[in-house]
Amino acid sequence: MTHVVTSRFIKCIKHLKETGAIHSFRSFALSLDFHAQSLHDIIKEKRNVTIDLIAKVVEHYQLNAQYLYTGKGDMFLNGEPTTLTEYTKGNIGYVPVAAQAGYGGQVHTAILESEMPHFNLPGYDYKTGLHRCFDISGDSMEPTLFAGDKVVCSSIDVNNWHTKIRDGFVYIVITMDSVYVKRVNNKLKAEQLLVLNSDNSFYEPFEVPVIELKEVWEVEVVISSFNASPKNVKRGVFDQVDDLKTIVDNQTQTIKLLNTTIEKLIKSSRSR
Repeated sequence: MTHVVTSRFIKCIKHLKETGAIHSFRSFALSLDFHAQSLHDIIKEKRNVTIDLIAKVVEHYQLNAQYLYTGKGDMFLNGEPTTLTEYTKGNIGYVPVAAQAGYGGQVHTAILESEMPHFNLPGYDYKTGLHRCFDISGDSMEPTLFAGDKVVCSSIDVNNWHTKIRDGFVYIVITMDSVYVKRVNNKLKAEQLLVLNSDNSFYEPFEVPVIELKEVWEVEVVISSFNASPKNVKRGVFDQVDDLKTIVDNQTQTIKLLNTTIEKLIKSSRSR
């Protein structure tokens, strides 16, 4: 059974859409870094609204928490909702993890562009051209990129893929089903495919045929949290592993030399 707070929450976000404060429920979810499907379930009264989502809407859209929990007062502080103008203006489209699952099937559509949050970065480089910001998830690109990082990328036109995609550089590669961040080997001319490599040696390289490619974005800027201690720990572990490998290699060479010396001594003693 739907909680009364959820019913009031649904009424509020429907009012946001009716007044034009949001373009759609999907754009509303993306602006709050919330899964669109989860919001859909709330609207369809299949699940109750969460405290975290309420907090985000109160902060960003000036939802009146008193109305939500008691039914008293206006839906929004100051009577009307506040739009997220700082998210909807700018030249860099932001694709959070919550939106990446369906991104490949919507590229080059006006709907995707209108629903996507946008922002700007200082500098002339981001005033022109087409740019995207993608969230990083998983550990396949460690120690170069970590989960929670954001990468700002510039678009590579499909007509220039053969020449502009450079071996050994990091790209966001979009297919119909997936969004990959990988270090790329360009084999489009010879074999009509890209080889995608992870910086984490645990993951094997794999190939993506050109027919499956939807977009390719070159990674230019990494945005990461200032609290870098967990990453420093990981980097320290990688350094320790490298040191251990070096020590083992040196010891292996020493053992080989000792074996060779012992064999020579044995042969010398036998010859006497």
